[in-house]
Amino acid sequence: MTFHSEKNDIPLIKETRLQKISVSLKCINDFYQDRNKQRICILKEYSGKSEKSAFRGMIIPSLRHLGLIDGLGENISVSANGMLLLAGKKNNDKEFIRIAQAIFLELDIQKFHFVNEIKKHKSIEETLFIKEIEPTINSISQKQSNERIKRWIKLLVECGLLIKKNKMISLESDSISSSERDLIISQKERKFESIFIKSYKKLMTDDLGIIKISKLREETSRIFYNEFNEIITETQFDNLLSKMPHVTDSYIISFGEPIGSDEKLFKYNDRYFKSLNIKFFKGD
Repeated sequence: MTFHSEKNDIPLIKETRLQKISVSLKCINDFYQDRNKQRICILKEYSGKSEKSAFRGMIIPSLRHLGLIDGLGENISVSANGMLLLAGKKNNDKEFIRIAQAIFLELDIQKFHFVNEIKKHKSIEETLFIKEIEPTINSISQKQSNERIKRWIKLLVECGLLIKKNKMISLESDSISSSERDLIISQKERKFESIFIKSYKKLMTDDLGIIKISKLREETSRIFYNEFNEIITETQFDNLLSKMPHVTDSYIISFGEPIGSDEKLFKYNDRYFKSLNIKFFKGD
């Protein structure tokens, strides 16, 4: 096996059960800006566990590492990717799994790189895979590295991207292919500008028109999914926003820099931005 020569910083995903992830996201969304009610709602799923172990120790770190929540303290909210999962869950379990597969495959491509390594083999014994990949993980101990690897494998199995049978792991080819199709960005590029503008106008509430980019991610993703059954992840949104023209005969987009860092920021030309506003011309 050939792995990346650089040490890989992969997080520890303590909660790998999709049902728990789904319920926790709903609790956070239902009780936005009420941390106590969020905590009570989530702890119902963890009978006998303390707030420290289940809420602060397991769920919040896991959802943050998975990119499914934004913010800190009382201002924890469900991210655009998390809202996309909730939208799928509202439809049916099959859609929830489809969206989870796309989000987690993209995260694997960006951070873990497990799928591409396993793809080189028809199947591989899990213990051998762990043994081979462990030296590439940046961790203070082998035990911690192994735990991080095992947890991510569990989540990929849980969402149906991997198959684990008789101690062997292999790719679920149909699910991988379907998720790869969902992550193709070129087919969404043609519609992005008009849907982005539509999202901005829907969210605009005053003449200043300063909108958080996190809210634009969420609304644009919602429209793509509800109207076209297409998945726009946060990474795809940021890539498409970077590519689209920011100055045209119809509008000028201006970006606002952050004061704090409690949300996932938009990176453009090596600078980070939290908000934007659009000045329209010709009555647009």
